[in-house]
Amino acid sequence: MLLLLAACQTVPSGLNAKQVEVLKQNGFELTDQGWLLNLSNKLLFGFDAVAPGEEEKELTSRLATSLLEVNITQVRLEGHTDSIGTQAYNDTLSLNRARTVQELFIEAGFNPDSISVQGLGSRYPVADNDTEEGRSENRRVSIIVQP
Repeated sequence: MLLLLAACQTVPSGLNAKQVEVLKQNGFELTDQGWLLNLSNKLLFGFDAVAPGEEEKELTSRLATSLLEVNITQVRLEGHTDSIGTQAYNDTLSLNRARTVQELFIEAGFNPDSISVQGLGSRYPVADNDTEEGRSENRRVSIIVQP
């Protein structure tokens, strides 16, 4: 009985053990913002591209379906860019990236009203914008699940 109670205490409030398990299996990590798709599994985009590649689209659709299967129905999508271009252009590009991912979630069965979408431009880089590799890492959409 004590082991069962201890296991229950390790699950963050707002999510059940199965939901946490699915998040972890899909590469999410618990952060101060919520459950964030980790860097090695994030959704990346090509230079100046609004849509992810076909493989990323398929992975995103499967991810959305996995979340729905465990009754995770609300997500926040944050679009990002590298530092090339004006702030206004990057804000629009990042928002359009997030909206593209939103469409994939809707196609998978998410209610459009349960998806928060933001375009954050180049404000929050995760890598060095002085290198091509770093800029590539910064062109992304973060998928966040909050309990």
